[in-house]
Formats: sequence, structure tokens, C-alpha cells
Amino acid sequence: MVDHIYGRTQLLNETFRPHAFINELELYISYIKREFEKTEAI
Repeated sequence: MVDHIYGRTQLLNETFRPHAFINELELYISYIKREFEKTEAI
């Protein structure tokens, strides 16, 4: 951990992880689209 603090090693992985807010926003958008499609079909 000390090496990471002083910049001698990299402990964080390079895996892409989108921000939680963006993930939640995508869920809301997909939900709204599905609900809109349901009401449009009626």
C-alpha cells in the first residue's frame, strides 16, 4: 500500500467500470422506453 501511495506500484486494476449514476440512468431510460411502448400499443 505504501508503494502505491508514493507512486512506485499500481494497485488499481484497469477494468472499465462505468459510474454508478450512469448505470442507474440507463436503467431508468430503458424502463421509461418499455412503459412508453406498452401505452403506445394500447
